[in-house]
Amino acid sequence: MIITQNTDKRTALLDTVSWLELAYSQEIINSSKKYLKQFEVEKEQQFSTITFNYTDTKRVQRYWFGDSKNKACPPQNFSNDEWVNGIGVTSEWLPYRHGDINYAQDKIALLHEGEKPTEYARSFGLISFCFAGAKSQDIDFIKQNLSWLKRNGLKGAIYVADTDKAGEKKADKLRKAAAQINFPLLCVPTSLF
Repeated sequence: MIITQNTDKRTALLDTVSWLELAYSQEIINSSKKYLKQFEVEKEQQFSTITFNYTDTKRVQRYWFGDSKNKACPPQNFSNDEWVNGIGVTSEWLPYRHGDINYAQDKIALLHEGEKPTEYARSFGLISFCFAGAKSQDIDFIKQNLSWLKRNGLKGAIYVADTDKAGEKKADKLRKAAAQINFPLLCVPTSLF
């Protein structure tokens, strides 16, 4: 389900998700503060780098080019004692912030387009995940990550979709992948928030 047009967005959102029990943890709020600070500082810099660790051997480097307001987020994997650009072995990637699954047992969590909105949601205590951007349009990769979340106790998810063409395509792929593994998923646009 993708909600698109509403005159009273707050009411529509509350009506849509009032029956859901979103996973929440006070404990995760402070762990996002470092990233929130970096997001604010990067706006004022000509160049910055933020590292998002997915596992001990998988990460994403976010490069921000302030003068052009562009970013690059290449995935990296640890191979032969060094970090190298590239996805590496796809099956070794887990959802970003996968350790938070412990707070989401038999609950609903949020899924986001990337690490930045994931960290913002976590700063409010909301359990949130995202998948490595480089493969996040690949339906098998999406199924792999959704299956991991399901196997590890997540009851379902709300995907907060970007409202651009890429966001719509990803929402459609997530919806299809979730249906294939019988995983409850609700897709809502970022404009609802």
